[in-house]
Amino acid sequence: MKLSGKATLEGTTRYKERHQKTCAVDHFREGNGIITSSIGIGTHLGESDEQTDSLVTEAIIESVRGGINLIDSAIVYRDRRENVASKKR
Repeated sequence: MKLSGKATLEGTTRYKERHQKTCAVDHFREGNGIITSSIGIGTHLGESDEQTDSLVTEAIIESVRGGINLIDSAIVYRDRRENVASKKR
């Protein structure tokens, strides 16, 4: 699944509502016009190969399923492969 655009307050509010029963009361915070999880997943470390891409993709999916919507995936991570891995699904 390819994502376009940017996070919105409406979308992040819906995400919070879906996950608030399984997360700590203060897990989600509002700032800069959106709601984010209080912890995130970083994807900086790892080899620049298909196996690591697959592992990073799975880690992101599981994180999002678990209530994390803050993903640090700067384009310079892992020789610019990071955005590929974070957009695969």
